[in-house]
Amino acid sequence: MAETAATASGIAGLVGVLQSLLQCYKDFLTARDFGDDFAVCQLRAALLENSTVTWAIAVGLQNESGEPRNEFLVQRPTEARAKLVKTTLELIRKQLDTTNKELDAYTTEEESSDDASGEEAHSSATEAEDKPSTMRRMANKLHRTVHRQHDAEHPGTLKRTTWALVDKARLEATLGKATTLVDRLNTDFAPIDQKQQLEKYCEVVKELKLSDQELTNIGAAVGDQVFKTVVKMLQHERATGDRFVGMKITKEGTVNIGDYYDKEWKGDAERQPSKNDTFEEMSVTDTAFVNVGDNFGGKNPLQMRFEQQEAARKRAESGSAGY
Repeated sequence: MAETAATASGIAGLVGVLQSLLQCYKDFLTARDFGDDFAVCQLRAALLENSTVTWAIAVGLQNESGEPRNEFLVQRPTEARAKLVKTTLELIRKQLDTTNKELDAYTTEEESSDDASGEEAHSSATEAEDKPSTMRRMANKLHRTVHRQHDAEHPGTLKRTTWALVDKARLEATLGKATTLVDRLNTDFAPIDQKQQLEKYCEVVKELKLSDQELTNIGAAVGDQVFKTVVKMLQHERATGDRFVGMKITKEGTVNIGDYYDKEWKGDAERQPSKNDTFEEMSVTDTAFVNVGDNFGGKNPLQMRFEQQEAARKRAESGSAGY
């Protein structure tokens, strides 16, 4: 039986739930004075917001300015899959809505000339070493970057939350559930042009101007799968000057990135200038091995990999011959 394509009304229903979910993210993040112990939660929520927004733009449910659109650019854009997406968005919204209601119970709004969401990056060494402050700074700037404008819903006010009364474990668990759902959204209903989503996300993270160490620390500590993919892309780009977009490694496929120097190499071992190449839609599967970089002396990584495979094959053959 042929599958029914998603209808305009079905997609419109998706857009409605999406807008409601994005409002939940804003309610959680905007102008709220997060305490140090909750800075990681703040950053996790900001990353989830960005993963959701970049997904929505890539699948055609909204444009970059936040205006709703009426497209559904995923593989097999059927009515049934549109309903599954709507259900997933509703589940994420439910998690955040519950959290917002709990936080509001311990929150008051006070007049303030300085909105916490407008906090700028600090450059002092002390601030750079203060992990909670770094997390807060990244979350605030990421949220502002996503929306591109100051949130006018709370002009001149700052949400003061009595964090000592908030159940941190429950808040973390809720964000964990939301992260799982956002991961499912981005894998089960990935945009046809996922390259667009990843490149958009890369540009947003670049605007944060993270140091190499900050990028590594945050990538290891928080984030959904889309963010972790972006972190790896940016780390490769910084290390080699090359960009890897849409790389898929499956089964026993292996990718070696970087120049290789044999231990006996006697020449000039200084790092070579970056090539600044872009690798798009690379698929490495089965026992394929891809080497990106130059070789200096001795056997190159491809030769060594081939010898390892040959040795493994011979061991397997000799083992089977004994029976």
